[in-house]
Amino acid sequence: MINKDCGVRAGLYSPLNLKYEIIIIPKMSFSTGHNKTTSMVMNYILNLVLNGLKILDIGYGTGILSEKLGVVSIDAVDVDERCYENTKENSLLNKM
Repeated sequence: MINKDCGVRAGLYSPLNLKYEIIIIPKMSFSTGHNKTTSMVMNYILNLVLNGLKILDIGYGTGILSEKLGVVSIDAVDVDERCYENTKENSLLNKM
């Protein structure tokens, strides 16, 4: 759990029933938020007003959180092809 409104879980775990629930296949591109830097960045992003914006996400990992926060369009760049493949899988899991 990232905070009282947001949590990240692998698909095999029970729903968290939070405002922002991110379901992922945790591969090399993203952790489930247990890493301190991941949870710090996620808390920072959750405090931004992104609704309706177009953003550039560099080193996107999964790209899921920005989509859940109402971003209109995302240009995402990552140097790891595994992130791209993992993002496609996670987008399907999150109905994005």
